[in-house]
Amino acid sequence: MIVKFFPKGRAGLDYVLGKGRKVDEREPLVLAGDPTKVNSLILGSDFVNPYTSAVLTYDQEISEEEMRRDMASFDEIILPGMTPGVEYERVWVRHKEHPKDPVTKKPDPTKPMRTALHWICANTELSTGKRLQPYFDRVDRPRVESWQELTNLEHGYAS
Repeated sequence: MIVKFFPKGRAGLDYVLGKGRKVDEREPLVLAGDPTKVNSLILGSDFVNPYTSAVLTYDQEISEEEMRRDMASFDEIILPGMTPGVEYERVWVRHKEHPKDPVTKKPDPTKPMRTALHWICANTELSTGKRLQPYFDRVDRPRVESWQELTNLEHGYAS
């Protein structure tokens, strides 16, 4: 499993939900959170970065139990002691996809499916309306990388 945080303006809610696509082979599925609430907070925000987005990418399909376990663990490592839906809003969306061919950049159906868990968090603390910074790269990267490696070791995921 690899954790990747996206720079602002990339991997937004419309992308992960597949809006504007007639057919979405990724089969997006909302696993946790309320996309409507997250979208309202993002659109109503006057912050420079109204949301933070990340993805947990696995080299295989994982079970729903594994997804839920890793999602809860990630929420706790990113915003320790805070409760989703009470102090902050985030949404988790699952994609199923084939790895991309390195040359053509198109999905390669000869390779096994993999799971991608997209996380989008509105950068607003709900009780105060103040800005919430769930991830600051220079400070948080070592902690997230440690969590990633520990999770990979505990559960036998590829790095």
